[in-house]
Amino acid sequence: MECLPPKRARGRGLVYVFLSLVLLLGSFPAHRSAWQGTADLHTLFETIATLLGFVTGAMALVRYYTKKSGMFLFLGTGFLGGALLDGYHAVITSSFLAGHIPSALSALTPWSGIMSRCFLSLLMCASLVAGKREMPGSAERRIRESLIYLLVGTWVAVTFVFFALVRVPPPFHPNQLVHRPADFVPALFFVLAAAGYLRKGSWKTYGFEYWLVFSLILYAAAHVGYMSFYPRQYDTQFFAAHALNILGRIAVLTGLLISMFSIYKSEARNVADLSQANQSLATQLDRERGLVCALEKAEYQATHDFLSGIHNRAAIMELLKREASRCERTRQELGVLIADIDHFKTINYTYGHPVGDEVIKQIALKMASALRPYDSVGRFGGEEFLVLAPNCALSEAAVVAERLRRSVATEKFAIGHLSIAISVSIGVSTIKGACPDVNLALQAADSALYRAKDKGRNRVECCARSE
Repeated sequence: MECLPPKRARGRGLVYVFLSLVLLLGSFPAHRSAWQGTADLHTLFETIATLLGFVTGAMALVRYYTKKSGMFLFLGTGFLGGALLDGYHAVITSSFLAGHIPSALSALTPWSGIMSRCFLSLLMCASLVAGKREMPGSAERRIRESLIYLLVGTWVAVTFVFFALVRVPPPFHPNQLVHRPADFVPALFFVLAAAGYLRKGSWKTYGFEYWLVFSLILYAAAHVGYMSFYPRQYDTQFFAAHALNILGRIAVLTGLLISMFSIYKSEARNVADLSQANQSLATQLDRERGLVCALEKAEYQATHDFLSGIHNRAAIMELLKREASRCERTRQELGVLIADIDHFKTINYTYGHPVGDEVIKQIALKMASALRPYDSVGRFGGEEFLVLAPNCALSEAAVVAERLRRSVATEKFAIGHLSIAISVSIGVSTIKGACPDVNLALQAADSALYRAKDKGRNRVECCARSE
C-alpha cells in the first residue's frame, strides 16, 4: 500500500469539513437561481459521466488485478455497471427517444438516474466491507469474482428491461419540503460509505482512500443538498448535482492514477533492488567460484607432480596405504610395480635437461594410457614411477608390467626434431595377507627392478615376498 506523510492527516480532515460546508451552503444560491437548462444539456452531462465511469471502472479493475484487493473489485464493477446505467439513462431520456418509451420523460429522467446512483452507492458500501475483511488480523475469505460479475450484470440487465417496459410515476412532490425523497436512498448509502471510510482511517496516510472519501462527500452532497430539493427539472440545482457526480468520478479516477503510479514506482524500485541484489549475489558467487577453483588448484598441486601431471610421491604413497588397508579387509592382492627409465642420465647429458623433462612427461602419459581404469601411477622419484594394480596376483601384475614396458619401448619418442628410443625396466611385487607390509613390498619391487637392470634393462622382473 502506497503511503503519504501522516502529518498531513489533520489538513485532510479540514479539507473534508470545508468541502462539505461549501457544498451544502452552495445549494442555497443554486436553489434561488432562475437559470434553466435543456434535455440536450442533460444528455451531454450524462454522456460525460458515462465515459468517466467506464474509464474509472476499468482503472479500478486494472488496479485489482495488479495487486488484488476486494475493495477495488467492487469499485471497478460498481463504476462499470454505473456507467452502463448512466449511458442507458442518457439514451432513454434524450430528446431522440421522446415518446418511444412507456414512461413520460419527466418521470423517466429522475427514476433512471436514481437507479444508477443507488447501484453505485451500494457497491461503494460493499467495497468498504471487502476492504475491512482484508485488513491485518481479520479472517479473510476469498471473494468469488464470477459471483460479483454475475450479480452486477443481472442488476444492469433487469434495470434495462424494467425501464423499457414499465411505466413509472413521477417522483416529484412539489408541495413537500423535500421534492424528491427517493434521492435520499443513494444519499444514505453514500453517507454510510463515507462514514465507514472515515472511521477506517486509512485516508490519513493512503492516497487513494483520501480521494475516495473526497468523491463520497461529493456524491452525498449532490443528493442531499441538490437532487432532493430541486423544484424544476433541468434547473440550476439539477445540473449542479450532475456536475458534482462528474467531479466525484474524476476524484476517484485521480486516486486510482495516483495509486497505480505509486505501485509501478514501488515495483520499479523493487526491480532495481532485486537487480542490485542479483548483482551482489553474482559477484559473491564469482568470488566463491574463484575460491573453489583456487582450492581445487591448490589441492591438485598438492597431490600431482608439477612436471608429468600424474600423482606425486606423497599422493601415490597415500594411495598405496589405502589399497594395503583394503587388501587387509578383503584378503585380495595388490600389485606393486616400480618402473625406471633406462639410461636417463645419458639422455640428460646428451640432449639436455629440457629434453629429459619432456621424456618424463611423455612416458607418464604412455603408462597412464596403458593402465586399467582402476590402476594408479605416480612419480616415485626423479625417473622412477610407482604403479598400483589392485586385485592382481603376482602373475597378473607381471602382465600389467609387461604391457607398460611395451607401451614405452614399441615406438621412438618424438621430441622437437629428435627421435629417441627409450625403454623402462620394471620390478614387480605384491601385497597380500592379514598384515600387509608396505615397506617390504616396495623393497621387494625395488630389488626386482635392480635385477632387471642387471639383466640388461628393458625387461620385467618379479620378486615374490614371503608372508
